[in-house]
Amino acid sequence: MKLYPEELRNRFETTLSWLNQWGCSRNFGLGTRLPWEEEFLVDSLSDSTLYMAYYTVAHILQKKDDIYGRVDESSLIRPEELTDEVWDFAFAGGPYPKSSKIASSFLDEMKREFEYWYPFDLRVSGNDLIQNHLTFCIYNHVAIMHERHWPKAFRCNGHIMLNSKKMSKSTGNHISLRQAIQEYSGDATRFSLADSGDGLDDANFVTQTAKAAILALTKEISWMEKFLTGGGADVASSRCGPQLVGASADVASSQSGPLSTVLGADVASSHSGPTWTYADRVFANEINIAVKLTEKNYGDHMFREALKSGFYDLQAARDEYIDSWGKNRDLLCRFMDVQTHLIAPICPHYAEYVWREILHKEGYVVKAGWPEAGSPDFTLRRTNKYLQDSIISMRKLLQKQIYGSKKGNNEKNNHNQENRPKIGLIFVDEEYEGWKRECLKILRKNFDAENKTFATDGEIVSDLERCEIGGARFFLDEKRSVWMQFLKFKKDEVRDVGVHALDLRLPFGETEVLVENIGLIKRKLGLEFVEVLSVRDGDAVARAGEHASVLNADPPSPGKPTAIFF
Repeated sequence: MKLYPEELRNRFETTLSWLNQWGCSRNFGLGTRLPWEEEFLVDSLSDSTLYMAYYTVAHILQKKDDIYGRVDESSLIRPEELTDEVWDFAFAGGPYPKSSKIASSFLDEMKREFEYWYPFDLRVSGNDLIQNHLTFCIYNHVAIMHERHWPKAFRCNGHIMLNSKKMSKSTGNHISLRQAIQEYSGDATRFSLADSGDGLDDANFVTQTAKAAILALTKEISWMEKFLTGGGADVASSRCGPQLVGASADVASSQSGPLSTVLGADVASSHSGPTWTYADRVFANEINIAVKLTEKNYGDHMFREALKSGFYDLQAARDEYIDSWGKNRDLLCRFMDVQTHLIAPICPHYAEYVWREILHKEGYVVKAGWPEAGSPDFTLRRTNKYLQDSIISMRKLLQKQIYGSKKGNNEKNNHNQENRPKIGLIFVDEEYEGWKRECLKILRKNFDAENKTFATDGEIVSDLERCEIGGARFFLDEKRSVWMQFLKFKKDEVRDVGVHALDLRLPFGETEVLVENIGLIKRKLGLEFVEVLSVRDGDAVARAGEHASVLNADPPSPGKPTAIFF
């Protein structure tokens, strides 16, 4: 049985451990009287949690177009005719009830309808019903029905708050579904509901999120219209071609190398321009990741996460691509196509409008199927994070060099701006050596991958004492505190990003990535000349001149280049 979210399993197991103490009968209220002791009633919750099965036959038993279950002379089935034998036949695989007065055509239809709809695929309910109603539902199905008819999945959620406060008519903090739709539109309301939370805690409908959704969706429509008409952009001149519709999922055979691992679906074969750039590869990979991750999030009923991966993250990837001077028209067309698919379950009206009126596609996006995508390349994603983080770090260092630790008066700032550095030397060290290498080897040895925990500090220090470059010198060395700081930093990094933080080198070439993106680095930092050098090259270090002290004070390490400017 699947449970959403997975933490729900613990709540059910806790309930199962004490439910045998639940009183199953009472002598007042609603419920079925015990046949052998009619003064007692079976607890109504214990007796009512098979009603999902009744859904499958209700339309047969009730009068046509009567949802209230009223019975009169024209009714073909009377309540007293629904004997235990009839229900056993319909729901529990029992023999045909020969003594029943109900026409065989109705009995067969009841059984056929039940067999078609059962088991139910998903039951959605409140987390306050886990310890009674929903657990009884499981027990009753297991007790009465064949295993193939047991529930497949449950999804539970909390109550809903409005702007971080409990909804209450008495305090005025209340909004109905109709009011929300009238004020924000159906799609913006759904957007905010999806963003309100996924777990067992109370969801939080934020009206500002609904307002922001209106702006975000409207802004996106404007961007797409401008892109497709070529307004202010040199990447487009007409509508996206039909090549993205139903195209092959095979990667273009004319491409090779890293590109072939990130294109996926229909992009490779549709690209008619020059060789793909680094920015193209990264953006194509982010689209693939969005498709795969959003599909998983929807499948796990994690709608907030689906909104993040299928809209917010995808928007950020598009913006970064354009900021990196990405100009691949086919790739941007694929972005629009994919984004429309991914947002459709949450904002169907918006998605259908984009599909028909902007992308000029045939049919409906809800019938177009899930977009195909290549396998995500998470090393490429990590590579790009390294590049973007390095640029941010270098920009901060450059600004500090220009303005100092504190911004002075405007006249001084203007003078500094006129004399700002024009040259940047980026030094890298792609592999840990010496004592850092030994520390990493010891940390990896003392890491439990299954439980994701380290051995005690005492055990780690003991191994350091016995290591090749440790020993007694470790405790006499004045840099002992530096060693311990490095160990703590790496242990914390493992908790944040995973065990690959203990690798001796990154899974990609830092020099290669930085050199390929020198144009981007120059533009982002406002430099005229940038060169990437190895800190292990003595001649290269000599070129730092008077700035060599920066390399000594803040030496580069894998994943952390050091830049000097002059």
